[in-house]
Amino acid sequence: FAAGGSITVDGNFGDWSGVTKCNAGSSSILQNAAMVWSGDRVYVYISEKSGKSCAVTWGKQFSIQGEDGDALNLNFQIASGGYGSNDVELNVINTTNWKSMDVKAMGEKMADGSYQYECSFPASLFSKSSKVTFKDENGNVLVSNVSK
Repeated sequence: FAAGGSITVDGNFGDWSGVTKCNAGSSSILQNAAMVWSGDRVYVYISEKSGKSCAVTWGKQFSIQGEDGDALNLNFQIASGGYGSNDVELNVINTTNWKSMDVKAMGEKMADGSYQYECSFPASLFSKSSKVTFKDENGNVLVSNVSK
């Protein structure tokens, strides 16, 4: 992927430029999605459809699932900034057990008013799996078989 081979969750999305993004046509709110498993982290990128700014405010749930049954159901909530701000910091809730996760996630307002987000999770959450799949709020596969 990106030059230097790493992604940093910092609200600057240039390091995603070399990552293939999948069209999230089945989603009512997402435009694109991408996922990378690098070392001990799994990284996720999502962007909203033009004119939408609702992935967080509508409380949509997304999931990352391993092929051996490991699953992480996610809900993104604004921690600071707020819509209208150019940058937002997000809390990520694991809705499998309703606990907040120690995960850094950032969002950035784009020119059309929609947002893009990036976050990362410890790969140890998928300890039984060697591949993971990212699903939208309707359970449709957006990115599949991302491996270690």
